[in-house]
Amino acid sequence: MFDVNVVLTLVSPMIVIGCWVLGFVLKNAVKTDRINPFIPLIVMVAGIICNIWSTGIFTYESFITGAVSGLASTGMYEAISNILNLSKETKTEV
Repeated sequence: MFDVNVVLTLVSPMIVIGCWVLGFVLKNAVKTDRINPFIPLIVMVAGIICNIWSTGIFTYESFITGAVSGLASTGMYEAISNILNLSKETKTEV
């Protein structure tokens, strides 16, 4: 059975929120769509930097926690967009 507590120890809520705000600003403030594929990479790196800065040490665990938290913010943005139907694209079934 999968233990959710393992995942929860690798996610920092403050970093998730900070990276979500960064991704949201990048998505809505930059007028070109060329940045969209790079937003997950940008928030992952931002999460790593924020976590290493907040812990004060560079370890494997701080690296992974920052990366998972940054990427979780991308998933959180997608979940909120789908729940609130904020998608600008209309999907048509063929």
